[in-house]
Amino acid sequence: MSNYYDRDRCPQDHDKDRGKGRGRGVDALLGRMAPTQMGTVFLNGVAVPVFSFSNTNPAAGLAYFTDDAGNVIVLEPEKIDGISFAPADVEEAEEAEEADEE
Repeated sequence: MSNYYDRDRCPQDHDKDRGKGRGRGVDALLGRMAPTQMGTVFLNGVAVPVFSFSNTNPAAGLAYFTDDAGNVIVLEPEKIDGISFAPADVEEAEEAEEADEE
C-alpha cells in the first residue's frame, strides 16, 4: 500500500500531521540558518542590537547571538518578533541620511 492510500483510509491520522513544521516563524528560520552577520533582533517589541547569529539549541529552546564586543546573547526564539539582517551601523547610517534629506 502507498502512503497516499493510507492517508485516504485514515483521514484523522492525516489531519494530525497536517501543518507539522509550519507556523513556527522565527524559530524555524533560525533553525535553518547558518551563522551569519545580523543587525537587530526584536524581542517582545524591544530592539536588541546583535552582531551575528551563531546557532540554536532546539532541545533547550534557545538561540545564540553575539554582540559587536563578542559577548554571547542567549534568547528564546519563540519570543523574537522579528529580525533585521542589516548591520546596526548600516541602519543608523540610513536613518541619518533620511534625516539629512528632510
